[in-house]
Amino acid sequence: MVKVNSRFHHITWEFLLTCIHIKVNGGKIAGNERRIILASPWINDLEHRSLRINSPLLEGVEMTTRRNFSSLGKVLEILSQLNFEVFVITSAPGSFKWKSGWNEMQIERDRRFQNRLASSGISIIHNEDSHAKSVSTPVGVLDGSANLTDNGFFRNIEHMEVTSGIHPDFPQARHVVNQLVV
Repeated sequence: MVKVNSRFHHITWEFLLTCIHIKVNGGKIAGNERRIILASPWINDLEHRSLRINSPLLEGVEMTTRRNFSSLGKVLEILSQLNFEVFVITSAPGSFKWKSGWNEMQIERDRRFQNRLASSGISIIHNEDSHAKSVSTPVGVLDGSANLTDNGFFRNIEHMEVTSGIHPDFPQARHVVNQLVV
């Protein structure tokens, strides 16, 4: 397990894209684990240009699937289409607890994004009590202070613990995040 405070969007991308790569190339994921969980009171589509990383993994997955993975939503949608169980634990659009200062345009953008994910087979769980910020995949877990937003990933100073799938603490890290799914 390692703690990072920058460039963890690359790690997030690598964990998610590795799941796609394994599936489209006929590989097996340990224990047949197919659950992917993203938790954050605030989440957006992360269409930030910095998400466009130069990576042989990204290029290979885009070529194999014939899809462009320029946003978080697109990656989650293909994971769902590949029969991964994808869960997003977040607050409801317009949440008085977490999004009380949002204007109607921000609330509608949040609603459209959540509805788009749900229509793609992604389970959206509104949990107003959860302040967890995690990305949990069969190949690794990130857990820390960063919301899944442009501010959390690119502007604020945030800390995330990274636990790869081969680390001895990986099963415990997965278990903790899995508890968010009721």
